[in-house]
Amino acid sequence: MPDERLLALIDAAENERPCPNVLNVLTGSWLIQGQPVSSRQFEEATQQSLHESIAATPDARRFRGSHDELRQAISGITQPMLDSVAPGGGGPGEPALNLIKVMIASATGPSLHPPAIRISAASIAAWWIVDFKVKNKGGGSAGFGISF
Repeated sequence: MPDERLLALIDAAENERPCPNVLNVLTGSWLIQGQPVSSRQFEEATQQSLHESIAATPDARRFRGSHDELRQAISGITQPMLDSVAPGGGGPGEPALNLIKVMIASATGPSLHPPAIRISAASIAAWWIVDFKVKNKGGGSAGFGISF
């Protein structure tokens, strides 16, 4: 069962009430930072990112119609993708945390920076809203965190 305070934070974000600007969560071996937002804001960020990705393709750059026609053509491509992940018609689903301005890090490898992600509340092992530091065993330290 997810932490009641985390569920309250998810509810506040979903209803676009004040939330922390940065939330840190641990899911398995992943550290994820981002700004909590509503499902509507998550979908808008996802749509914007899809639009920008398609608009940057060579085919889109070669498009000879108006800007509005290009936007409509891209929307025709992205809308089925967005519809495929839209909430179903049943009852309430499992609580999920929506984040934008995301940084995902693991113990190895580079960090990932997707524009938006949704995390099942049940998969969150720990969460916090304060910044933190990463300390090396050798005694040196480096600051880690993002700010908005």
